Amino acid sequence: MNRILFVALLLFSVHVFGQDVTLQQCYSSINNKHPKAGEKVIFDKVLQSKVNILKKNLLPQLDMDVKASYQSEVVSLPFTIPNQNIPELDKDQYKATINVSQVIYDGGLTKLSIEKEKAYAEIEQQRVEVSLYNVKIMASQFFFSALLLQQQKEVLNNILKKIETKKQQLKAAVEEGAVLSAELNILYVEIIKLKQQIKQLENNRQASIDVLSQLTGEEYSGKTNFVLPQSNIQEGSGFVNRPEIILLNSRYNHLLSLKKISESKNNPKVFAFASAGYGKPGINMLSNSFNDFYLAGIGLTWKLWDWHQAKEEVKVLDLNADIIQKEKENLHKNFDIKLIQINTEIKNLEQLIADDDKIITLQKEIVEVYSAKLNNGTITMSEYIDRVNEEKQAELNFKLHTLKLVKAKTDYNMNL
Repeated sequence: MNRILFVALLLFSVHVFGQDVTLQQCYSSINNKHPKAGEKVIFDKVLQSKVNILKKNLLPQLDMDVKASYQSEVVSLPFTIPNQNIPELDKDQYKATINVSQVIYDGGLTKLSIEKEKAYAEIEQQRVEVSLYNVKIMASQFFFSALLLQQQKEVLNNILKKIETKKQQLKAAVEEGAVLSAELNILYVEIIKLKQQIKQLENNRQASIDVLSQLTGEEYSGKTNFVLPQSNIQEGSGFVNRPEIILLNSRYNHLLSLKKISESKNNPKVFAFASAGYGKPGINMLSNSFNDFYLAGIGLTWKLWDWHQAKEEVKVLDLNADIIQKEKENLHKNFDIKLIQINTEIKNLEQLIADDDKIITLQKEIVEVYSAKLNNGTITMSEYIDRVNEEKQAELNFKLHTLKLVKAKTDYNMNL
């Protein structure tokens, strides 16, 4: 009973107070729940089926052959034998055989074909990873959007509380006749504006949350608390972990497997065979009676000349491999440019945040001074509100630049 009560309280607290969600948790949900991720399981099953099919090439092959024929001429001796009556062979023939063949050595084609299918399956898997990577980039946009709107709402709520407090102070002054009611109305107008802005932030944040829910397959709500990610820049790894680079490596490995197959096409192939049958004639072609028969043996096939077909195939595959190498070089160049741009943005944001911190400190001091002047009646309410709005904007700028800095560092790590 206590355990049930504990679980109920836990679920209630999650529903009421919301849940903490990190960017990494969003990425993990995409990996597990996005429809694209389900394709990986299907590709695994397709690969297993293809491998099973290819392995059957090495199993004994059994078939049945039934023939009935009539021919215009049969075998006859080109001379006569005195005192010997040689019967004429029948022109109708019948034969039913059961044939068994077994590959002994296929030049390595089955093994290489399995490697080719595995390499192709890896390409398909990596294409899914590239798609999921793009989904994660989109999810990151909406995650930081929801987080920024969440923090902006906190700033506006704090300003609202400050003005609400000032409103309570002025109410008493208005009742005593020390302050005109019009001054208090200015505060009421500002409170309405702030509540409007807060409502707009809530609506926009909910829209970002709804999109994020669709991308991750999770049910997030307005009570969800999105946690600010760690903002440490990782060391570069030469882009080896980028899914686009891994995809190109997979394509290159697939070309290598095709190249090995082309080079092995002309290898000798050894097989064993056996046939058992019943027919007229049997093995003895000079017999007119039905007989059973069998034969067995071993064979070898070896393509000695293919007019350089395999050589040309290898040449084409090598050229395609060169194209992939050029694509990798182009991607590396684009990634380097992207990192330079992000690194410049990081430096600019760090400077802006340092300035924002100073501005906020000064703006708070200014608001305190103007608050005291307002209480003394030496300034108007509009002047005070102007200073409060400047403080609000300074704090909003600080939140915006801080979020942009964290996102820039996150993007930097994502592009490594």
